[in-house]
Amino acid sequence: MSQYYELYIAVYGFNEARNQQVAEVIAETWEFEKPDYGMFSPTEGTEQEYTGLPMTGDGQVTFMDACAQGNVSGPPEDILQEVREAIWEHNEAYCIVECRATYLEDLPYEDFNADKEDYEEWLKSKSE
Repeated sequence: MSQYYELYIAVYGFNEARNQQVAEVIAETWEFEKPDYGMFSPTEGTEQEYTGLPMTGDGQVTFMDACAQGNVSGPPEDILQEVREAIWEHNEAYCIVECRATYLEDLPYEDFNADKEDYEEWLKSKSE
């Protein structure tokens, strides 16, 4: 039985020379759109998170993320593990890979309904 999920992947500190390969493997592994790509400078206090990752000449970290929604048959962890391992293989080095799966079939919600009283109050306020 398949279930509807949103899957999100974020990759930090990948080999900039391999960004095309990393982007292609993300897009090919599941129903992801072409990933967004960019660079950022680590903020003060977060530098340690990125220690050992490749940085650009001006000290920036590469960043790529992608998101997709679709039916998943089996645990979403399996798809996310497949994407993560494919990213590492195509990057040819360690990089940070964050994965998030959000189950979309039974989200909490609130109803906000209007009745005849609401309509009459609206009419009254409109004429004032």
